[in-house]
Amino acid sequence: MRGVKPLLKKQGGFDVIFLDPPYESAVEYSMTLEFLGRHAEALAPGGMVVAEHSRKNSLLENYGCLRRTRVLLQGDAALSFYSAEELS
Repeated sequence: MRGVKPLLKKQGGFDVIFLDPPYESAVEYSMTLEFLGRHAEALAPGGMVVAEHSRKNSLLENYGCLRRTRVLLQGDAALSFYSAEELS
């Protein structure tokens, strides 16, 4: 999480956070998405997280406040798009 924690310091958050860890590291995807799902302030309003991953390794629909809004499949790769939902 060393590389992700500095994201929280950027005032206003990011419009897009792109994740591209090695495809074999399913644990890294989960840890990073779970972290971002607990720290939505890393995203600007309307921002999104895009995770590139193996088509064979499907990611969860939800990670904390992150909700998957789209999956784009291309060859052996996939892009999962997540947006933060406000929790009531």
